[in-house]
Amino acid sequence: MDIRKLRYFVGIAEAGGFRRAAKNLHVAQPALSNQIRELEAEFGMKLLDRGPLGVSLTEEGQRLLTESREIIDRVDRLAASIERPKGPIHGLVKAGVPTSVTAFLFGPLMMRLRERHPEIHVKCTNDTPRLMELLTAGELDLAVVTRVEPDDIKSPWLVDRLAMEQSYLVGPRGTVDPGPIDFDTVIGLPLVLSPAPHPRRVHMQKLAAARSRTLNIAAEATAVVGQASFVQQGLGYAVMPYTAAILMTSTGPLEMTPIEDLHSWRLLVRRGDRKATPALLAVRDVVVEIFKEGFPPREESELAPPRLQPAPSLQEAD
Repeated sequence: MDIRKLRYFVGIAEAGGFRRAAKNLHVAQPALSNQIRELEAEFGMKLLDRGPLGVSLTEEGQRLLTESREIIDRVDRLAASIERPKGPIHGLVKAGVPTSVTAFLFGPLMMRLRERHPEIHVKCTNDTPRLMELLTAGELDLAVVTRVEPDDIKSPWLVDRLAMEQSYLVGPRGTVDPGPIDFDTVIGLPLVLSPAPHPRRVHMQKLAAARSRTLNIAAEATAVVGQASFVQQGLGYAVMPYTAAILMTSTGPLEMTPIEDLHSWRLLVRRGDRKATPALLAVRDVVVEIFKEGFPPREESELAPPRLQPAPSLQEAD
């Protein structure tokens, strides 16, 4: 099978139509249509439903989209790895990481790089709300970002799904029950959240609207430390992914409990339309390795919250 056809298929799916995809891919629209017809013939199934407003994926097309993205990324990484120099790898890699992840990731990352690639230097940025903006501007080479829907970030980005992370409610000690709490209960609480358009905030608003309710926003803060301060003052409860909740509870007398059916993804994002340097690929490989082993590392305890669940693509096959 021609990998180019898979690239065209992904491009059409992400653009939502042939005309926009042809422009993005710099391919004539009739040629693009022919490539997709050949792809559907090869699979013997319909992949796209054509309509006056664009295209939509069939059930088979949705499965192929997921697999195609993984195949394309593997092919690109393979090509890049063959070109890696045999000697020492050196260079500067500018990485963006949320503050809560930095506390767990950067120690192990730097130790492994020091052992394997001592001439690689990593510059870390913790400007969580602007990570995608900084990537777009070329001020970062890669970033760990948080998304509720992992497919929200599309071409030209290359995305590694690092882990699915349970969300937790964080409140003053003595006010949070140890067992899981349902989202309907969370809606009724005074909440301390990140300002919109933070993906978790937007997702929670949608879930509340689907129940014909609205969130009770008591205070807003971008940084974990700011939200922790509001929660400690009794203004409300924070909703945080596991790593951020652990960091928040370490700042004072706070407790945390999991929220049923509410989670987010940690994604490693880098540009797919620029050639990756050997140093960038080496850093990417170590980050993926750390998450695959289970993140963040901790002492096992019956009372401790579960670690992040590695993304399916990072788990070993049975």
